[in-house]
Amino acid sequence: MAVYSVAHLGGEFEQGPLSDIFDKLWRELECSDGEHQTVSVKHETEWCLSLYPSGRLVWENVEEDVAPRHMMGVSRETVMALWTALSEGNLSLIDQQPWGSGYGRDVIVIRDGQDAQ
Repeated sequence: MAVYSVAHLGGEFEQGPLSDIFDKLWRELECSDGEHQTVSVKHETEWCLSLYPSGRLVWENVEEDVAPRHMMGVSRETVMALWTALSEGNLSLIDQQPWGSGYGRDVIVIRDGQDAQ
């Protein structure tokens, strides 16, 4: 079994395998306070999937000089499937997803209706 770790919304880390941890990570995003904005799952190879409250999912290797990739508006079902694949070491399944280049960005709507970058 592959070794993986998770990063909670508040910055705490745990090493897997952990029962029902992916559901817990998803629920933590509902309490995002603006300061802490991501939860993530990282494989022992340093490949990591980080999820933002907006549904933006970032795929990157945190130790190698590899360009990050992202998807926007990712469903709970897809996130759970990809986190599971990562925890099992199935990196090729994750690589096959329709990633955009870079980290992407969330658009924040401000009071006057204009988009803020």
